[in-house]
Amino acid sequence: MPVLDNEGNSYPRLIILRGSPAVGKTTISKKIASMDSAKKKARIPVDDFQLYDSRKPCISREKFAIRNAAILTKSFLLEDFDVVVDYVFDDLGDESEFLSFLFGEELGKLGDIYVQKFYLDAPLDKVLKRNQSRSGKRGEYMSVPLLRKLYAKTDLTKGKAKDEIIVDTTELGADKCAKYILSYGKAWKNDADCVDIILPQKDKGKS
Repeated sequence: MPVLDNEGNSYPRLIILRGSPAVGKTTISKKIASMDSAKKKARIPVDDFQLYDSRKPCISREKFAIRNAAILTKSFLLEDFDVVVDYVFDDLGDESEFLSFLFGEELGKLGDIYVQKFYLDAPLDKVLKRNQSRSGKRGEYMSVPLLRKLYAKTDLTKGKAKDEIIVDTTELGADKCAKYILSYGKAWKNDADCVDIILPQKDKGKS
């Protein structure tokens, strides 16, 4: 998963997966983390940070979870880990704040890193079906009205984040989605423009 320069030096790679609940973010992020070639790698599911907060679900709890996830993400990146982050990010302002924290001065200043943003997509009927299959798993099943609401909200922002790539999870399936994302040859260098990148052969060969 790391990015290489022409001399073979490696740089951390941050992959952000977003999209509707039940679209496959958790499954695909786990597969990416298991497939990549990095010796130092981490997977950060932002939703998990809400479990540490004993308050009832609310906007401030969500914002605090995103902030704490950003802190941990930056800690790993400062130690040259490659990181996969997954979260709904139905509000693009939350994703912008997440990235702004990473490139700010708090906790230290990052060196060069490469950021890739993917929107995982699927038709609503497929998402509802996947959600139903999680009904016996504690904390994963979401009420249908809430899921429909979040699906509609994220769908409105699909592809609108800077340099975001849309991946159809129904066409590729989880394994192929993970391989496609891992082998994707463009990235956003720091907070600048999207550039072509060099990947280790082990990652590049997974397309």
